[in-house]
Amino acid sequence: MKRYQIQALDGWNKLKLNETLEFVVKGNSRTIRVEFNTSDKVALYGSNTKDFKDEKLLVSDEGLFTLITSISSTLYVRAVAKDKSASITYKNRASDHIVEKMSDVKFTGLEMRRTRNPEMERLMHMVKTAQSEREQILLAEIAKVKAQNEEVIEDNGTTFPDLKAGNKPSLPPSGVSEDNAEETEAVSEAEPKEATASEDAPTSDTSAK
Repeated sequence: MKRYQIQALDGWNKLKLNETLEFVVKGNSRTIRVEFNTSDKVALYGSNTKDFKDEKLLVSDEGLFTLITSISSTLYVRAVAKDKSASITYKNRASDHIVEKMSDVKFTGLEMRRTRNPEMERLMHMVKTAQSEREQILLAEIAKVKAQNEEVIEDNGTTFPDLKAGNKPSLPPSGVSEDNAEETEAVSEAEPKEATASEDAPTSDTSAK
């Protein structure tokens, strides 16, 4: 069987979720001892500033429990509970605390994301995938054509060098070597002479007769 020592009810006070407890330090430091009794699980947060920007979790419990801590500067304590109707009572034997109401905090309402039709989601995914594949194919074709153009430029630079002024072609326009060209010219000149001699030969035989 559980036993709870509440003692006199006069020393117990009710704490709302929008209220804070302020404990002031007059000397170098002090120790505070506060008893809590809650109807639901409650988390107590402490901070050295009223806006609770640097707040720290002190304790999270339900029922009857005691918070004991040493502080060197002013401490602000607030209670947080999931159940907004939770009842919180506390008892501070020193009775040198200050209760203040916290400023109302307003949160901007965000509109929920609209749920799309699953079939529309699937079609849009297919369209995006097909578009990405087409872009990849196009980029690959561009890179391939660019590489081919660079190879053609390199081949032209090595196979067809620029001729400098005054350089004699290595081959004559006919495409035959110089020696063959001279022999061809000699044969061409000899052929008319042989033809003339053959024509003169019958004439000599006729006159002799």
